[in-house]
This record gives sequence, structure tokens and C-alpha cells, in this order.
Amino acid sequence: MYKYIIKRVLLALVTILIICMITFFVMHAVPGGPFNREKALSQATIDALNARYGLDKPLWTQFFNYMKNLLHGDFGVSLKNGREITEIIKESFPISARLGLTAMAFALSIGIILGSTAALMRNKWPDRVIVFSQHSLLLFRVLF
Repeated sequence: MYKYIIKRVLLALVTILIICMITFFVMHAVPGGPFNREKALSQATIDALNARYGLDKPLWTQFFNYMKNLLHGDFGVSLKNGREITEIIKESFPISARLGLTAMAFALSIGIILGSTAALMRNKWPDRVIVFSQHSLLLFRVLF
């Protein structure tokens, strides 16, 4: 049992590392930069901002600094408004948590009601409608 848990945790860590790598490198592959705006900045200003945020360093150095900061819980500064990302997360977390818990409660209550109805009326029209709608939603989620 412990081997299974250790294997799953290691796989989760590898998956998170791969997602971080993909996200980081795709964001750097997109044309433009974080300081491109409608009103053009001077090259000296862009160079100063790149130096301040470490964007003038080689890509692998930026990635390792990014991962080190993530491991320490430092998500950096928002380039949009200059605030710490952790402060923004702390500020909006209660709203997100309330929304997530409300959605989970709604999904559980509807799921229990529909599942019980389908089980009680097995192979009758309510069961078939519920199962059909469930498969339709799954197909819709896969396609879109």
C-alpha cells in the first residue's frame, strides 16, 4: 500500500513539473512581451524592466528561478498592477472557495437525487433519460 501511495505522489510531482515546464515555455514562445502596450515604451525602459524582473537572463536560468520561487511560495509580482500575487490570491480566495463549495453542494445534491431516481426506476424511462443526459454531457465536455 505504501509503495502505491509513494508511486502516486511521485507521479503527481512529475506531472506538476511537466505542467509547469509546458506553461513556462509556452508563455515564452508567444510573440511579444509583458511590457508591450498600446503606448510604446522606450527601449531603455524595457531593458530596465527586463533587468528588474530577471527577464534578461537565459531562459533556463529564468525557469530554474521560477521553479525555486514556486517551491518557496513566492509567486512574484503582478506585471499588470505591481502587487504581490500571493496578496491577490489571499484577497480572492474566500470568494473562489465559496463559489467552489456552492458548486460542489449543488452538484452533489443533484447527483444524489438523479442517481437515486435512476436506481429506483431501473430500466424505465426516467432511468434512460438520466443516463442519456449524463452521456450527452460527457460527450459535450469532451468535444468542447
